[in-house]
Amino acid sequence: MKRLDTVIIATVIVGFICFASLSANPVNLYWIDVSPGVNIPLEAGGNSYGSVPAGVYNVAIDMNGDGNYETFSGYCVDPNLVSSSPSPYSIINIPDADNYLQAAYIFSTWGTPSLNQAAADVQSAIWSVVGGFFFPAGLSENALNMASEAAAAVDAGWNSTGGLALAVSPFAGVHYGEGYQDFIIRTPEPGSIFLLGLGVLGIGIAGRRIRPAIQANEKRGLEG
Repeated sequence: MKRLDTVIIATVIVGFICFASLSANPVNLYWIDVSPGVNIPLEAGGNSYGSVPAGVYNVAIDMNGDGNYETFSGYCVDPNLVSSSPSPYSIINIPDADNYLQAAYIFSTWGTPSLNQAAADVQSAIWSVVGGFFFPAGLSENALNMASEAAAAVDAGWNSTGGLALAVSPFAGVHYGEGYQDFIIRTPEPGSIFLLGLGVLGIGIAGRRIRPAIQANEKRGLEG
């Protein structure tokens, strides 16, 4: 029984460490590329501000501060400067605000398409609902429909943001995105961590049951 208790405690510790690593503050992040995607024009206050890549944003994050970077795919939540060298970020829960919830709905529903234009539509829809200084010039009908559906879903009470998080640059003012670009990304869900813990627990229980059987067989072998 003592051995089983030890396994349970170890499982809890492993789960806690895994979960804590998802919310490390700060982490280091750098932008890799936008793929798939296409360039789209931006505007602000009726003025044109050139074009930016819209699509699936791939970023590398050192979650544990050990120099080991993992690649995460998601979307930018504000057209801003990107950092191609490691920069401090924080991984936070999706804020309980309509614009970020709508962005999370769009990501959860349409994911990361493999086609360039489809990925650009998802990104454009996210930019349009989050808002900010810059705005996509001329949303496609597909992006407009995504944004409209997201607004209706959040108005109806949608709040299923599990498995998603924001990677935010240092907060500096009215809203996120005033430093480098911020990103909405997928992270391992707590349920996955729990299943990992159950797996460790199962191994421990199986080992506890197998060991007496092995000892019994060894004893019979000696007596024979």
